[in-house]
Amino acid sequence: MSTPIQQSLTDFTRYCRQHLRGDEKGEAQIFLDRFFTALGYLDGLKGAGAACEFRIKNEARRGTSFADLVWKPRVLIEMKKAGEKLELHYQQAFGYWTQLVPDRPKYVILCNFDEFWIYDFDINIYEPLDNILLDRLPDHSEAFGFLLPAPEKPIFSLNRKDVTKEATFQIAGAYKSMLQRRVPKNEALRYSLQCVVAMFAEDADLLPDLLFSRLIKECLDTKASSYDLVGGLFREMNTPNRTPAGRYKDVDYFNGGIFQTTYSFELTDYELNCLWGAANYEWANVNPAIFGSIFEAVMERDARHVFGAHYTSEQDIKKVVGPVITQPWLRRIEAAETLDDYYALLRELRQFRVLDPACGSGNFLFIAYREMKLLEKNLLARIRAASTSRDDTKRLQQFLLDEPYVSIRQFYGIDKNEYAVELAKVTLAIAKELVAKEAFDNRDAALPLDNLDGNIVCADALFIDWPACEAIIGNPPYQSKNKMQQEFGIEYLNQLHNAYPGVNGRADFCVYWFYLAHQHLSEGQYAGLVGTNTIRQNNSRESSLDYIVQNGGTIVEAVSSQDWSGEAAVYVSIVNWKKGEEPGMKVLFTENADHSLTRHEMPYINSSLSLQIDTTAARILTCNTKPKVVFQGQTHGHEGFLLEKKVAQQLLQKHPDYAEVLRPFLTGDELLSNLGGQPGRFVVDFSGKDLIEAVAYKEIFKIIEAKVLPKKKEKAEKQQAENAAALANNPKAKVNKHHINFYNSWWKLAYGREEMLAAIAKIPRYISCAQVTKRPIFEFISSKINPNAALIVFTFPDDYSFGIIQSGLHAQWFKEKCSTMKGDARYTTDSVWDTFPWPQSPTLPQVQAVAHASQALRTLRHDYMTKGHMSLRDLYRTLDKPGKNPLRDAQESLDRAVLAAYGWAEVPPSDVNAMLTRLLALNLELAGKEVNGEAVQAPGIPASVPMGERTGLVSGDCVRWVE
Repeated sequence: MSTPIQQSLTDFTRYCRQHLRGDEKGEAQIFLDRFFTALGYLDGLKGAGAACEFRIKNEARRGTSFADLVWKPRVLIEMKKAGEKLELHYQQAFGYWTQLVPDRPKYVILCNFDEFWIYDFDINIYEPLDNILLDRLPDHSEAFGFLLPAPEKPIFSLNRKDVTKEATFQIAGAYKSMLQRRVPKNEALRYSLQCVVAMFAEDADLLPDLLFSRLIKECLDTKASSYDLVGGLFREMNTPNRTPAGRYKDVDYFNGGIFQTTYSFELTDYELNCLWGAANYEWANVNPAIFGSIFEAVMERDARHVFGAHYTSEQDIKKVVGPVITQPWLRRIEAAETLDDYYALLRELRQFRVLDPACGSGNFLFIAYREMKLLEKNLLARIRAASTSRDDTKRLQQFLLDEPYVSIRQFYGIDKNEYAVELAKVTLAIAKELVAKEAFDNRDAALPLDNLDGNIVCADALFIDWPACEAIIGNPPYQSKNKMQQEFGIEYLNQLHNAYPGVNGRADFCVYWFYLAHQHLSEGQYAGLVGTNTIRQNNSRESSLDYIVQNGGTIVEAVSSQDWSGEAAVYVSIVNWKKGEEPGMKVLFTENADHSLTRHEMPYINSSLSLQIDTTAARILTCNTKPKVVFQGQTHGHEGFLLEKKVAQQLLQKHPDYAEVLRPFLTGDELLSNLGGQPGRFVVDFSGKDLIEAVAYKEIFKIIEAKVLPKKKEKAEKQQAENAAALANNPKAKVNKHHINFYNSWWKLAYGREEMLAAIAKIPRYISCAQVTKRPIFEFISSKINPNAALIVFTFPDDYSFGIIQSGLHAQWFKEKCSTMKGDARYTTDSVWDTFPWPQSPTLPQVQAVAHASQALRTLRHDYMTKGHMSLRDLYRTLDKPGKNPLRDAQESLDRAVLAAYGWAEVPPSDVNAMLTRLLALNLELAGKEVNGEAVQAPGIPASVPMGERTGLVSGDCVRWVE
């Protein structure tokens, strides 16, 4: 639920999109006034006390300039027109800020109607602490806490000196500038990427003394020729052996495909400034997403749209690399026991090949490489720890000398875009440089760079043979089936359909990668891909996830659907699977309204990636069925057994001993609809009594003899005749004795449930709910009231058991396992109760907490129903109305206590799927224990609760007959 300020910022954003064009001179004050109004100032800028067009002395120009907004000591805001590059106006804003003394504003904001760059120059003089898009403003309102009427400490997302998108824009700015002055695209791109490698190299100490930055700075300050200085550096980086002397002394040989061809350009001042700005970032601490950003920035927008190019954040990459590479390897490492096991795993790891068949700028391969180097480090540490003898130490030393290390040569990529291919090669080359800085026995020197021309290839992945590999990862292109012909052309589509007749012709483009990846895997191998969320729907699912699970695949971890963080305006699904069986629980993530993810553990993930838990796998638990503790109420079988209240009361007043056989008779509808859940009629119940014993209750017996016996006799005689006719035609015919049996004990109810009566006779009250109901509502009933067949009876008198049964866990299990009747859920004992697992080892305080919470819930219900003259049904219908509800709060308190008793306190009561998944897992666990003869905790008060503590768990409230 959004906060008031989030809602007002949403309205502000909508207004800007609908009414403003982004004109700096004509609309800046309107924009700011509306912005401050959204922040809570009723009179906008005037109410805040901010000044617009604030006069500032300009020392550089020896004149006067005007800042768009100054509010001392809080903020300086400088507005620029829509689309303007804010990085070009940093110096202007910084200059204004330096002049605003005394009471200089703590914060500076640069804004171009689309983005807010927030600076705190006392913390970071070059980089903004946050960069917030207008459309994301409501989600990041906490960053503007310093502007609120009651100021709050702001929370920023960008607060590090690492490479960010801003560095990408600088490099892209130089690249695009070269294109504008007609430098060939491939030369401009390669030159720009060589600059990127040089920036990494100097921060990773692979170039001496920040050489690249010093050369750029020299070109800016002295107008020296970049053609000579930078071009000369690149030539030396491509010259074998270390440069012995001169300007480029100690420059090592880089080699690699990226430097096989070098260029020299006379860069413009703008291009030099872009490179200088980029070089000032800490490239040694780069976030891999930077490369995707570069990729997006350098490609033309229409080309990016056609091929569905987009970058994936590091967090999303790990949602694939973790389940596909890291986790399976860690499991194997943890299972290893001997030194030989570790060496075998290390050798296998160093031959483990990873393929990204839609590699883009190489971000997936980058993360996979880093993860595999960490796995290598893990194994080496274990080998060292296990090497206790001198021979072990010698073995390790020789191994390190003889065996290759995890190398970028183990990583393969395919992409149709030549620029992406070049960038991917650079990405992996830089990965090697960064890892070389980490000291964990790595003698695989950073230089020279590896030539990856044979690993990363420019081709259409759907029409070439994929290289052999052990794992497949990636983010295939996004293109809907509805736009494929428009984007690719009918000829390409015909070629595609002819090559893949097994793929549904109406599937989205990314489906082909899922289809091919599963075919390419060998048994036991893993794959993980990001796709549009159509892969879990209809035609696209048929040829992707359905194909996988129907052909030996097991989905081990997935994100059902999430809003995409990149520029592509899509929802995606992330799916990781294994070709073969995978033991243990699987993990499915679902997205919440605030775009956060909720984690669900489940034994099986279906091809729709849905939360429809397949509870049909649940098994009947013997501990729930023996002894029997849950029953259906009585079926009277004839209206003659029922007496109106007045008639029954008169008989009871006259014959008090009739109370043994004349009992209040409660139905499900009466429990829910009548005030106080009062029964509307009495039942004549001769259960357990023979005919002679029944005759002793003369007046009642006469009533049922007159009303019931004739009808019973009629039906029995009819059935006898039918049976005789059937046997006359077929001596072996199966006859029906249903009504004949009823006639033989005509004074008894059709189904008196004597076993149930015996059970409730031992306790003062029992738990009951309507058998057919829209929502399960449970209540304690006095044992002096007989339950009708429309009620389910749970023979527990204690508050703890009531709490478990009334809990959200039991309610959700009921909804999943019940049958239905005319659209309403029906409590079926065999499928619901017999499979429902109870907490196995709750502590006494946890048991007491459940009991207290259940009693508090019933007390609250009773109070509200008494004061408001409401029935249970009336009360529970208030849950369908919006707003805070004490009944909902009390139920949530109970649910939390019950979850804690199960040992699942971390599960929110609202997380239905997590509860069902854990209940199913617990059910299967208990069923397995019963098969093995192991003891399990049956329903009811746990056996561990001392007898002296049990009486405190039984209170006295219940539905009682009120005369």
